[in-house]
Amino acid sequence: AGVVTYLVDLSKLTYAYDERANTVTVALPPLELSDVALEPEKAVTLNGGILTFSQAQVDELLRLNWAEARRAMTKQAQQEGFVTAARRQAQDNIRTIIQRGLPGVGVSFE
Repeated sequence: AGVVTYLVDLSKLTYAYDERANTVTVALPPLELSDVALEPEKAVTLNGGILTFSQAQVDELLRLNWAEARRAMTKQAQQEGFVTAARRQAQDNIRTIIQRGLPGVGVSFE
């Protein structure tokens, strides 16, 4: 199990206010993928007791498995559906922040 976080560098965010339309138009920078946070405590290990490994072998297998899990999660997190969902969430968060500070102002995204 693991967690992937998408980041938005707000210092690269640009916006424009249309006074006539009372709307802020925001251009989000590209999302950045943070490091994958694996949660080994949620992992399940199955062992039928058929093979016996030394602790060094077990440690090496775990290291390789976690490295592969990290690669697989990173690849999955880059898929269009996940990125689109993360972008929508970022837009919702930014819309909420703007509208709390400027009630009644519309917010649109490029």
